Amino acid sequence: MLLTITQFRQRFTLEEKRRIYTAAETAVDIRIWLDDLASVKDSEVDTADPEMIAAIMGLEAAGLLDAGRTANHILGTTAITTNGVFFVGDRVAIKPPFGDGVTACPVEGFDGDVVLVNGGAYSMDYLEAV
Repeated sequence: MLLTITQFRQRFTLEEKRRIYTAAETAVDIRIWLDDLASVKDSEVDTADPEMIAAIMGLEAAGLLDAGRTANHILGTTAITTNGVFFVGDRVAIKPPFGDGVTACPVEGFDGDVVLVNGGAYSMDYLEAV
């Protein structure tokens, strides 16, 4: 998923940002990552880029994300639903009245509170893991 640098930074809570910047004072790799992000400015951040995935997973492993949040939350590859957790690539059925509730389609991504499936955007209430 391509995000502006502002959109990407908004995926982190204020407390997460504080922990990341505090850690960057002594962890050179985190400082380098922050400097790299600062150099992006008008470009887009690709949350599917392997280096970005590794960096965010590193932040999670270092305990810099809020309790209960994972790299997948930051990267936009997961959504917590009343029916469980969906990840990009999971197969879901679209419930009536929008679908037949049987046909399995892969999750393509997320946009705010909706799940992108089969070229459409659906509330998580209308999707069920299959």
